[in-house]
Parts: sequence; structure tokens; C-alpha cells
Amino acid sequence: MNCPSCGASNRPNAQFCRSCGKALPVRPPADVPAAAPSNYPPAGVPYAAGPWQPTKDKSIAYILEILLLGLGWIYAGETGTGIAILVGWIVVGLMIGIPVDLATGGLGCLCTVPLAIVAYALSLTRLSKYMNARPRVFR
Repeated sequence: MNCPSCGASNRPNAQFCRSCGKALPVRPPADVPAAAPSNYPPAGVPYAAGPWQPTKDKSIAYILEILLLGLGWIYAGETGTGIAILVGWIVVGLMIGIPVDLATGGLGCLCTVPLAIVAYALSLTRLSKYMNARPRVFR
């Protein structure tokens, strides 16, 4: 490699000129193989532009979760989480919540309705984060 400043000849992998001491331009190694083809889309290409299209619709998961807590998780592929939420909702919400509401003449609703709202909000928020972290699965 010749120095661009003084023209002196240097070793091919030299970083500085042996004559004037200035930094030599950096060359990439010639023996670097080309990148192997990838299953991922090229940078800057939206996921929906190729064969890697997402397979599940987020809106279906949201609708199922609103209809009955846990069903959205089961649709999203988290069967264990979905069943745990579903069983918890049936046990706490239906088997305990409704009898307490009836036994207190409706005053139990002051506790159970806000808890149900919080349960739905938390479940939908977590489900949304779960699906947004997997753009190759959910559109």
C-alpha cells in the first residue's frame, strides 16, 4: 500500500506510513465472505412486504380477551397464561364475586366492578405488549 501523503511503500496491513507517520486509509479484508441469505426481511422493509407476513390478527386477540378474560392469551399462543387467567376469572369473578354482590344487596359491586375493570385493563395491556414484541406473528 502506498501512502497518499508522501507516496512511500508500506506493508499491506499497515495502519501508519513508515516514512511520514500519517494514518493510512483502512481497507476491509479481502477474504470476508458475502453475507448468507437471511430469513429476516432487509432493514427498512416493512414486515408485510414479503413471505414473512404475520399470521395472527391482534384485533381478534383483543376481542376474545374482552369477551372472556384469558381467551385472547390462548389465541396469542400463551395457552398456560390464558388458562390461568380464565380459571382465576371464573373462580374469583363468578363463583365469589356474584354471590358476594347478591349477599350484600349490591354493595359488593363497589369492590368487584372496579377490580374487574383493573383486571381487564392489566390483561389487555400485557397482551398488547406481548403481541407488539412479536411483529413476525401478529399484524
